[in-house]
Amino acid sequence: MKTTRGENSITIEFSDEELVILADSLIDPLAHFEIVASEKLANCKSRLLSEWTAKLQTDKRVPAIPTDDTALIELITAQPDYQNRADRDVAERF
Repeated sequence: MKTTRGENSITIEFSDEELVILADSLIDPLAHFEIVASEKLANCKSRLLSEWTAKLQTDKRVPAIPTDDTALIELITAQPDYQNRADRDVAERF
């Protein structure tokens, strides 16, 4: 298995042997990894929106909460106390 990372992408290349191994357990190995990535993204998005919608509803500085997910994510990440996972992990160590 060879993985290549770009700025906003990951490419996974399997050898023929690796695909045989995966096909022993998975009906469509490539579709499986696409589904896993999509489900992970959906779960992370749901958690982000849920956690932050509750926080923003009690924040007097926020006059309105967008109903559009893209606008809401932009609002969330613009908050002064927003930290992504890596930043939260670093903050917890200190």
